[in-house]
Amino acid sequence: MYINIMFGIAILAFGIFTSYSDIKYGKIKNFTIKAAFIFSFFLYLWLYIFGNVNKLLLTNTAINIMITSAISILLWLNSSWCAADAKLFIAYAFLIPLTTYQLGTIQYFESFGLLVNSFFPFLIFASFKALFQTSAKEKIKLFNKKNLNEISNMAIKLFAVWWISSLLSNIFNITNMLVFYLLIFLIYYLANINKKIVYVIAILRVILDYQTLSKSSFWIIFFAIVFTFGIFKLLVIDLLKEQNTKKISTNKLKKGMVVSQYIVAKLNKYKIDYKPEGISTKDINKIKKSGIKTIIIEKTIPFAPFMFLGAIITLLVKGNIVVWLINLL
Repeated sequence: MYINIMFGIAILAFGIFTSYSDIKYGKIKNFTIKAAFIFSFFLYLWLYIFGNVNKLLLTNTAINIMITSAISILLWLNSSWCAADAKLFIAYAFLIPLTTYQLGTIQYFESFGLLVNSFFPFLIFASFKALFQTSAKEKIKLFNKKNLNEISNMAIKLFAVWWISSLLSNIFNITNMLVFYLLIFLIYYLANINKKIVYVIAILRVILDYQTLSKSSFWIIFFAIVFTFGIFKLLVIDLLKEQNTKKISTNKLKKGMVVSQYIVAKLNKYKIDYKPEGISTKDINKIKKSGIKTIIIEKTIPFAPFMFLGAIITLLVKGNIVVWLINLL
């Protein structure tokens, strides 16, 4: 009991400090992350040597932390979040005891509940900001050919990845949900690298998986997912990006500014990558040499407060907030 209290105090202190730092300065200091790691490590070490605790629990905690670290790095490499958010997620995986996760858990990746609980309030905030702080004209403007093509490509990718993941799962008898989700994530990531393979797999599915495709239930679920994601992408993600972008002179560029993905795509030949943590001094020099006079930058939303809120939700509901809400219905 006293161990949970110690972890609880550490989570509160860590959450308040990192949230304040992210809101005030737009960054999280490394020494705060290191402090969380060191505190957790020595507390777990003390539990292992002197505590009356199940050693299997500590082993599973170590596995959860390793998988959390791997997922965090993959999301960072995929530019889904910045390096600071990745380290923050790993730190919370250290700080939240594994016994907390009792609802909607995935074995060996219990911190998935924390990930869901962090994005849940963020998506509510983002949806409200995007839908109620923009005009109808701005919303209609997003239904253009470029965005609709992106949704079409996403649908083809989903069509192909869904099938190949299920096929491999059946061949290798994969029953663990964590392994299955990781397989989907890996295939989806590889699909982004080589888009031609996606079209080949999609064509093969049409030829070989005709029994599934002949069922109306498949198409109802498939189009429901595509429609939901498409509307969410247009009216929340894209609208939020549109709302949080501004055009500035390249002479006013500063280290840490996040350049729009659209602009980065144009600067591909200068070997400038989209980075959620922002551009470096080297990138700024490359942009100036490219001859571009004005550039679009994105204003970032501090994520540390949402992860802190996610940690609080995890402690309160003892697991996944989505599963908890479903159980209330």
